[in-house]
Amino acid sequence: MKTLDQRILIPAPPGVVWAYISDISNNPTWQSDCQNVVFLSQRRTGPGVRWRYASNNGGEYVVETTAWYQGFGYEYTFIDGAPFKHSQGRIRLQEIAEGTVVQWTFMYDAGGPLGAFRDLLGLQRRLENEMVESLKTLWKRITKAGAAGPNFEAKSLMRDAPDAEQRSQYKPRYPTAITEPVPTVPQTKPVPPLT
Repeated sequence: MKTLDQRILIPAPPGVVWAYISDISNNPTWQSDCQNVVFLSQRRTGPGVRWRYASNNGGEYVVETTAWYQGFGYEYTFIDGAPFKHSQGRIRLQEIAEGTVVQWTFMYDAGGPLGAFRDLLGLQRRLENEMVESLKTLWKRITKAGAAGPNFEAKSLMRDAPDAEQRSQYKPRYPTAITEPVPTVPQTKPVPPLT
């Protein structure tokens, strides 16, 4: 199976990015090869959601989510219409100090007697270019909306070490597990050696 892996850093919190990409009906606004989406299942989120999308070249594909990680990403596969024997795509979010990394991984097996020939004719390059263009469009959509805000600070940022004053004011969040006082060993006077 061929693996394509693209990623982009978006200066926005993961919640904002997730709110946008988890709504499958937004796919035509950021995926370069998607013109419209028609849902084939009642649900709109979660595993098992199926939708049909029309591509720019007139093709229609049926896609299904195979895994749904709320707030972190989802996995999908092509069910019908695509030139793949097997396929698995994954869109994953990861928070870092500068914002959110959106990683799009797509694994496929072109299959059939002409599968390798299609790859030589540019299938892999076309898919990779579409992924790159789609991620750039996603970046533009989210940054244009000003989703990060002027005071965005990632949870994953490291903080300065507390100074002496802050350490003296420290109060633990949780009570200590030891509830009884530690027994002390009685002090004994040293005995001089016998000579």
